[in-house]
Amino acid sequence: MQLLFRLLSYLLLFNFSLIPFHFPELNLAQVFSPEPSFVSHAADSKLITLLVTGDVLPGRSVELNLARKGDPTFAFAKVAGTLRNADLTLINLEGPLLSGCPIITTGVTFCGDPRFVRGLTFAGVDVVNIANNHILNFGQGGLDQTRKILRENNLVAVGEEQIGFKKVRGVTFAFLGFDVVGKKIDRSFLTRQIKKARSTADVVVVQFHWGQEYTYVPKTAGENPINLAHFTIRSGADLVVGNHPHWIQGIEFYRGNPIVYSHGNFVFDQMWSQETQEGMVGKYTFYGSKLVNIEFLPIKIDSPFQPRFLEGKEKDKLLQKIHTSSEKISELVK
Repeated sequence: MQLLFRLLSYLLLFNFSLIPFHFPELNLAQVFSPEPSFVSHAADSKLITLLVTGDVLPGRSVELNLARKGDPTFAFAKVAGTLRNADLTLINLEGPLLSGCPIITTGVTFCGDPRFVRGLTFAGVDVVNIANNHILNFGQGGLDQTRKILRENNLVAVGEEQIGFKKVRGVTFAFLGFDVVGKKIDRSFLTRQIKKARSTADVVVVQFHWGQEYTYVPKTAGENPINLAHFTIRSGADLVVGNHPHWIQGIEFYRGNPIVYSHGNFVFDQMWSQETQEGMVGKYTFYGSKLVNIEFLPIKIDSPFQPRFLEGKEKDKLLQKIHTSSEKISELVK
């Protein structure tokens, strides 16, 4: 097997275009393998990278920090270079952006200063999911302002009925977002939205805000994340990603398609535990429209509310947590 790997890599590296090359099917072993990926030998012109972060909070203490520093890019300073290098970056925006947003440092009513959008553009964010349990904290007016601010800054907002499309090197990606925290989703509506996206797109990515908070494995809070994820794959999604638990959760492959249940936190002010200061950026690499590699980039949020990528033993330790969560999820679905 090792000899075959080297031979195929050699042939691809030297561009033997008449010899068809097939990437191996993705699985848990490959995602967490220390061996070099086949992707490192693929033609760069065909590779497309999508990054997905954990939850991004524009409000509460993050907003207070922006007001004090006057710098909306501060929260992203240590991670922006990596995010900008991706072809596509998707975040979940945990609250509306609106003029006159009050600084509220306690409780769970969120909003953010409109200047926060400059941090998103500085970090190379392309797509913003606004389907979550806090986007309506300031009513329909707050949601409308948020959509307007994102649109004026060339950011694609997605959520519920709003499907976002981005085209990269001839490949069209569709992004859908749904909030199912404490409530059920109309599955016929979900199926229709996926079919609508599929009619235009080569790749369909669905992000859910779901599950119980502060757990390493998906648990029900309205919808059962595992059941819903499986239904979403059967309905035609290529990649399902999740947020809301504020802890990292692992990956499952269902019918060959990946489901990542929670990316944890990314820009957030929950500094009261190690778990809520941890997160991961999912790096999903496509060869044309085919997903061929998944890599998790662990992060830690330092005070004041600034994520950084982990290296060395810190990185290995968090990757092991993701792997362990993935194995526990595998046990749940047997």
